[in-house]
Amino acid sequence: MKRFTLRFQLQLLSIAGLVVIALALWIGQSHIIQQLEERIGDNTVTANDRTWNILLSHGRAMLLDQTKAMTRNKELTAALKAKDRQAVREAALPTYRRLSAGGWIDGLIVGDVGGEPLMHSSGRSIGPAAIRFLRRLAQKRKTDSDIALTGR
Repeated sequence: MKRFTLRFQLQLLSIAGLVVIALALWIGQSHIIQQLEERIGDNTVTANDRTWNILLSHGRAMLLDQTKAMTRNKELTAALKAKDRQAVREAALPTYRRLSAGGWIDGLIVGDVGGEPLMHSSGRSIGPAAIRFLRRLAQKRKTDSDIALTGR
């Protein structure tokens, strides 16, 4: 059996050592990259959550302001007391147009304190689900500073 020279053995050992070091560096780099990607993903989710929370709180505040403005609208309150559907529609449509033009809402239903629906922004008849929703709000006796938001 042939024996390798000391010089060859040292060179082989050096190459093997370099391969081990390169492998360790590659594994370490992969681990660091994975951790950074996870952090970036977490930070992105956190930033998106904060952004949405800011937008939603701004939107809610704006909708509450518009709701308060509607309750102070003398024409609208008089029409609601008289249950005059056409007058309610005429008084509420400017608010609907303002909010829908800004993309904040896509529909507005106005009901009286008893939960009776008097106006739908589309002019369509109000469905049974919306009627039940309005009646539940009336039973809870929402004050004029509260707003009920619902999705489809």
